[in-house]
Amino acid sequence: MLVQIVGVSAAAIATVVGVRSYIVSNKRAEEARKRELETRQAQLLMQIYEQVNNREFQRDFSETLWYWKYDGWDDYFEKYGSKIDEYLKLIHIVNTYNGIGAVLENKLVDSGMLFQIVGRDVLRYWDKFGLMVKHWSEAAGDVKNMSKVQLLYDEMGRLYESDVGHRFGSMIKSVDDGRSTLVGKIEPKSR
Repeated sequence: MLVQIVGVSAAAIATVVGVRSYIVSNKRAEEARKRELETRQAQLLMQIYEQVNNREFQRDFSETLWYWKYDGWDDYFEKYGSKIDEYLKLIHIVNTYNGIGAVLENKLVDSGMLFQIVGRDVLRYWDKFGLMVKHWSEAAGDVKNMSKVQLLYDEMGRLYESDVGHRFGSMIKSVDDGRSTLVGKIEPKSR
């Protein structure tokens, strides 16, 4: 009988130890998966950071945002839109933001961390060029074209408002000049 009790007790202890070992092992595996995910998100955020802070991107961003001045669609098209080198500067920035918006939409990075990297710049840029890009997309019959930039802009605007307590409003005259002249005048004149 004593042998039986010892045998059952040993089996029970072995079962408890096995279950505990299994639980600890699963917990460690879950922690490892979480660390791996965090590492991958950090790597992706660093790739985004490197993309938006490289010299070419910053040159195109700064030139188009701060130095391009136009008075309506026709003036924009004559000065910048009809010249391939100028057009490529704008599309470089918009395509980059569209890609970042796709990353955000698929929840591959934390939006708060993304806000710290691109938030205010996206808001400034889309304020100036968003109406035109939407117009081009509609005119081409592809309303979803560049829609991820709008998604990125909306989320960065929400986070900005949450952070500072009011909606984003660019106070930069050159940005407002370009944008305000297009409101209500987005349709190009027929030639």
